Amino acid sequence: MSNKFKNIIIICGIIVIAAALIIHFSTAKDHNHSLTISLPQTPNIGLILLAQKKGLFQAHQLNLRLDYKDTGKEALETLYAGKSDLAIAFETPIALGIATRKNIKIITELHRSFRNTALLYRTDRFEPNSLGMIDLRGKRVGVIEDTNAEFFLNLYLMASSHKNKANIIYLTSDSLKEQMRNGQLDALAWWEPHLSELYAQSDGKLEYSKTEFYTELSALVCLEQTCQNKKAAILKLMRALKEAELFLEQQPDTGHKLILSYFSDNNLNSDHFNLSEIYLQLGLSSVLTSILEIQLGWFQQKKINAQATSIDLIPYYEPYFLNKVAPLTVTFE
Repeated sequence: MSNKFKNIIIICGIIVIAAALIIHFSTAKDHNHSLTISLPQTPNIGLILLAQKKGLFQAHQLNLRLDYKDTGKEALETLYAGKSDLAIAFETPIALGIATRKNIKIITELHRSFRNTALLYRTDRFEPNSLGMIDLRGKRVGVIEDTNAEFFLNLYLMASSHKNKANIIYLTSDSLKEQMRNGQLDALAWWEPHLSELYAQSDGKLEYSKTEFYTELSALVCLEQTCQNKKAAILKLMRALKEAELFLEQQPDTGHKLILSYFSDNNLNSDHFNLSEIYLQLGLSSVLTSILEIQLGWFQQKKINAQATSIDLIPYYEPYFLNKVAPLTVTFE
């Protein structure tokens, strides 16, 4: 065998090995695009559920693990403990994180609603007024502390001029359900799908009291360091969510059915909440800023942090990802 032929064989071998290495490292890089999100099983995660149903995360080569929690408050605690990369929560526990100087970044809003959080009350103990509101003075009202349901309850009592006149009982999710079912509570403040579940099981003994003076909002949050370390993976996540949002805009009925199928598949009652009242949308808006400022003031009143209302919110926003996929939705400045 001539030296020239031997050299050709060696060169070909080198090319094959180099190609194999390129494929290996390219695959490894894609495999590293993985994220864990801690989140509640609530309608506000609709864009996540829709993207999952449509296979959009896989299409973007993103390995996404969803770690479900009872509340957004628990989802954030999982994030703070370093057990997830991102978390989804309503605005109240996010405001609490800011008030207590957690090193968080808000990547995007995920929803807004005026009627997803409400009161559920025992019909044999109340007579609602013409606006559908009930008199909670002296009544036992259950709620999970430091959640948007507590903030909603505070607004409800203020609107009826009964602030500090109800007997507010702080409970866990399981205790809320148990005490409402056995009659220990007169009413509770909560969100869907828990309200639907209790209502469906009540045989007419429970009724809703819904209002529209409270704007509920949820957001996707991460720790500052994670935004840097997982930038490529988060960008893939955001692209998938934007595609889900566009699909929902173009085919709302189909999109809503796909989202609701998650709740039925997991034995979560969705009979009494209306996705048309839950606006699933990405953005970093001035509305978010206003809501957080109001809730920081509320936390100040609760004496969690005396300086809460003086906090500059802008450093807590991370617009990089939205500027890449939907720049017109970044309007907080």
